[in-house]
Amino acid sequence: MPSIFSHAQDYLAKKNIMYATMEESREALRYVQNQTTEHDLVVISFDDMALRRTLEPLVAEKMLRVFKDGQLDGIIFLGHRDVPTSRIASAAGWPTSPLPTSGMRVIGDIGKVRIYRMNVKTSSLFPLEVDTNFSRQWGKFRNPEMSATETHAHRFLGKQSLQINKTTEEDRLIAAPLLYRISTQSGSFILHAYAQKYQQKSEAGFIGIKQNQRAFPLNYYFGVYREEGKNLAREWIHPFFMFRQPKLKRKEPFKWHLIFMLIPLNTGLNEFQQALLLKEQTSYFDGIQGFLLTPISGKSKDLGLILYAG
Repeated sequence: MPSIFSHAQDYLAKKNIMYATMEESREALRYVQNQTTEHDLVVISFDDMALRRTLEPLVAEKMLRVFKDGQLDGIIFLGHRDVPTSRIASAAGWPTSPLPTSGMRVIGDIGKVRIYRMNVKTSSLFPLEVDTNFSRQWGKFRNPEMSATETHAHRFLGKQSLQINKTTEEDRLIAAPLLYRISTQSGSFILHAYAQKYQQKSEAGFIGIKQNQRAFPLNYYFGVYREEGKNLAREWIHPFFMFRQPKLKRKEPFKWHLIFMLIPLNTGLNEFQQALLLKEQTSYFDGIQGFLLTPISGKSKDLGLILYAG
């Protein structure tokens, strides 16, 4: 009987998607195990079934470690050498922005698999705060249609997460009172990380960044977790999830989705605030944090990094 893997290979061949061999993927696994740090974020393609089959558990483990520890050493991309690095990050056709060639350094080749490291310096932009006090970070609501609470019923980190309720069906935007002002050179990014309820339409992000390029996620479907009592268990997302028949409705456990968004910054002055875009009447967030990525050859000047804007 044909396996899912053989079906995937046939599908990828028809779509002209370049993918690794199983031998290359096993060697790539050994490379990641031995040549990367605990807090290196490793990015592989959702469409490369050989790399997924071999590396996905370790890639997911490293994502979780970076997130839980609030520490990032660097970002490494692995993919077929004929696939642009920006395409490696694409998941199920998600559009991405080109990554600057000067910002990607080739650090190894395994057969036709190429390994890149982003040539950037990483620093904490706004650090991880476990069990964040909402009113301290986001201020008090002035709109009676919305309310927020730190809930113990569901959490990804620590003992509680942020639950926001709204009584209106219209979308609402919440902006944090702190204004960030950063002057950067070309090739700078923010890596924005947070956990939210799985398949939630509400999202965390920024306002004020006039993006010339599109922000896009890294390893988008590798960070889905379901709650099992006080523990979390990672869920594997089927490669053809968009084409599978939905199962009969039954009560599902609460699931979290770990998000890493790579956000290009403009050359020069960037002014922005953290924001939450609320689309559902009840939304959940946890562990919101961000890292500044600046070219190693360039300089980033801090212009009063945090200013009160409330």
